[in-house]
Amino acid sequence: MKRSIEIWLMAVAAVMLLTGCYDYDRDAVESGNPVRVPLAFTFSSTAGDRQTRQTSDVLQTGDNRRTVIINPKHIIPLIGDTPNGSVEGQQDPVEKTYTDAQGDYIERLYHYQYCNLSPGVNGCFVYAQATDVNQSDETFRKVYNGSLIPTFPTSIKTTSDVQNIKFELESIYKASDYTETNGIPEEASTLAGYLNTVAEASGWKTSNNIYLKNLFENFTGHGSDLPGSAASVKNWIMAVATIAQNYYDNSPISIGDAEKTILSNIVTAANGITITVNDNSYPRNKYLPDGAAAVRWTTWTDDQGSHEGFKPTMQTTTLDNINSVSRFAYPASLYYFVSSQILASDTPVDFNSAYSTSTSWSTVLSENFDSNTSGVYTEVKSSTKAVALESPVQYAVAQLMVTVRADAESLTDNSSPTKTIDIESTTFPLTGVIVCGQRPVNYRFEQASNSDTDMKFIYDSQVKTNGGDYYYLTYSNSTPSSGPMTLVLQSWTNENVNIILEFENKSGTAFECLNGTVYPDTRFYLVGEVVATGGTGTKPEGVNRVFTKDYITTVNMKVSSLAKAYNVLPNLLTSNLEIGIETTPQWVAATPTVIRLE
Repeated sequence: MKRSIEIWLMAVAAVMLLTGCYDYDRDAVESGNPVRVPLAFTFSSTAGDRQTRQTSDVLQTGDNRRTVIINPKHIIPLIGDTPNGSVEGQQDPVEKTYTDAQGDYIERLYHYQYCNLSPGVNGCFVYAQATDVNQSDETFRKVYNGSLIPTFPTSIKTTSDVQNIKFELESIYKASDYTETNGIPEEASTLAGYLNTVAEASGWKTSNNIYLKNLFENFTGHGSDLPGSAASVKNWIMAVATIAQNYYDNSPISIGDAEKTILSNIVTAANGITITVNDNSYPRNKYLPDGAAAVRWTTWTDDQGSHEGFKPTMQTTTLDNINSVSRFAYPASLYYFVSSQILASDTPVDFNSAYSTSTSWSTVLSENFDSNTSGVYTEVKSSTKAVALESPVQYAVAQLMVTVRADAESLTDNSSPTKTIDIESTTFPLTGVIVCGQRPVNYRFEQASNSDTDMKFIYDSQVKTNGGDYYYLTYSNSTPSSGPMTLVLQSWTNENVNIILEFENKSGTAFECLNGTVYPDTRFYLVGEVVATGGTGTKPEGVNRVFTKDYITTVNMKVSSLAKAYNVLPNLLTSNLEIGIETTPQWVAATPTVIRLE
């Protein structure tokens, strides 16, 4: 029943998407004008058998999965290398399930009736996208299934038109989604305001007492970038309140009544805020990584005058070595592409019947487009009655699978002397994966430039198991058998790619990281580098790439220390990241690349 519903949905959506071709009369056909013929193609059977959220889940129906359709977006006929317009037509999707040595899987035929192809057409580009028809929340659909922004010229008639086709990741952060003041989201400003309330506790900022001066300098970060997420701000304020209360209770010799009054003011201000901050969940509520939210103690001038205090940092500048928030993007959505030669027959073909009695697309082709049979060609003629694409449509995106494990039963931090954190089964849940080096791709879904101008960083926050639980950092002597999967765009040849893992501190204790403190219930980041060169095995197209369309890259990560963790994401465009990794050079499609994170 579920499969019948899916077939019906596919048919309905396809008809809504694609309009019928124009009805050319017979005289026009015989004069060399476009021929009105059926066109059929299929999707690779492997397009449904990979175990990942954005592939299997959007292609099949079952527990915790979504019913979807595949929408062919554009079909571009070619004569040699020159496009011959775009085809739209009525679509009759036919689906057949069968069993072979690999087990059950699904292969789909897409059949366009009465499409107009010019004589001489000998190939086609096909672009298609899997679409989740059950997800009404557009934002969460992008978070869960990814999003690509396609650019297609209004008319595709020349090689230049084709070269203007591109696909790029969609930024998560859009100013139009926020209430902003001077380019800063209201929620971010509110969190900075909470910190300023504590910093401005009566007498603290101007005190000459050494204890209070040191406490103030540590609280304001000595001019460095500090975590600006709601979770971090809350725990940071709670921590300074605890320190102030301890100073008050323990009464060091230099703490007199005046200093105690200031400490009491700090505690009062902090306690009043920790309740209010619970109502703010920025930037998680916008599906951005916590580490993208940063604040800095600084001075600035606006319409209201000159100011000193905490201010959110949103863009990369020479002073604020963080990421432009707009560079964080949704994962790639599941797109398909093929550049295929055609087979044309002078004999009509009933594709529905041909497919229902066949076990594979290759059988359909061999039974109806035998190259040894008279009237079968590799280009359209005025006498053509049926056309099929020889190659199946494949994934146009690449797939990353991450596995992670701790290298010991306990890990040390960056304090002196070091603190040791025991790695229990739920100490550090994996809450996100960030993939760097993602640039727009061209009409073949290949990166056309290694410029950093349009580079984005995928942030995948939907990295739970199929059962909806987190993956956890746990000690293991062997490589985990599975992990979260993310759809990505093909990377640049010979370019290493940084992959950042986001964890949440559920250890119940704070620890020191590379650039500050990771408080309980806040998130931190470990950076790994995947090397594009070297390795063994079968490399797609004989090149050195971390990600290649229609291939899986598995990256096994081992965490041996917390000393080089970040609590604020650094500028991911820089080459000076503190990676601290040991790498076993190996690059193989669908085979592990071993990365050590420290």
